[in-house]
Amino acid sequence: MPTRIKSAVFALCLISPLTAFSAPDTGELWQITTSMEMEGMPMAMPGQTSKACLPKDRKGDAAIPKDESCTTTDLRKSGNKTSYKIACQGKNKMTGTGEFEDQGSDSYRGKMHLTGTMDGEKMDMTQKFSGKRIGTCKYEEPAAVVKKYQEQADKQKQMSCKQSIDELNVYMFTMKDSPCAAQKPEFCKRVSALSQQMREPDGYEATIRKYSNWQDMMRACNQDPATVTSTACKRATDTRKWEFVAAQCAAESKVLAKKNCEGRDYTEAMESEFAPICRRYASASLNKSGSSKAKAGKSGSLSGTAEAAKKETAPSATDVVKDEAKKLRKLLPF
Repeated sequence: MPTRIKSAVFALCLISPLTAFSAPDTGELWQITTSMEMEGMPMAMPGQTSKACLPKDRKGDAAIPKDESCTTTDLRKSGNKTSYKIACQGKNKMTGTGEFEDQGSDSYRGKMHLTGTMDGEKMDMTQKFSGKRIGTCKYEEPAAVVKKYQEQADKQKQMSCKQSIDELNVYMFTMKDSPCAAQKPEFCKRVSALSQQMREPDGYEATIRKYSNWQDMMRACNQDPATVTSTACKRATDTRKWEFVAAQCAAESKVLAKKNCEGRDYTEAMESEFAPICRRYASASLNKSGSSKAKAGKSGSLSGTAEAAKKETAPSATDVVKDEAKKLRKLLPF
């Protein structure tokens, strides 16, 4: 039943002409009411009312439901009644007949019977519709209305894509069927300029603070994040920006630490220009040492661990501080 209701919504759209909301007096404003009955439904769907602006000199078949996938044939007029056949192609194929009756110059009524398939299910439904003239309006040709709305949609899309470029929103240029695919070269031009800035340590740090997904941006535009980082690290090393090297350049830090920190007295190392490197070196050593002890503790038997726990006394806070300071001064190798 839900699929049939969904189908019904589609069918009702057949009799909803394009509406133009503008200045009055060049067309006729009609109020159109539709309702529908479907086989298998206990009652008719509630009527829906909409407004449509029609030309004053409209043809007699203006009340026939219109849809780009449907065509009407065998149009016959007898007095104030008009009958026709309708066929809809595409995914949902339907055929049917319809008729409408002019009730003077200010109203009409009609109905249409359709059978076929919708979303793979058989469908049999009857639509009823009526129209009443309620005023005047400015009429615009449907093609002109569609063009206007399309231009508005295109303008909105351009604004959205421009904002995505300004904000470097990589998702808008990588998602499937992206509406901004045509603007990707412009996006990548900005990313390329950013990658050049990142080759300097200051530009690198500013970028990673602002864009947490900077690596995704680079990859989307065929830029190698590793190369960008390597270049920035070389520049930082050449200009002796050791804080940057310690924070961003693991490989370079390791080499420099072995040369300038390992085996040195703690105070001497911390007072040298390589202090940031030595701090990182010492921190890594402590972490590695702690990890090794944890693994060693896990490898023992449960009974042995329990016995050791009984014999050992928990160290005081002062002992812990002294122990950590002693480790820092030794500056154990990696």
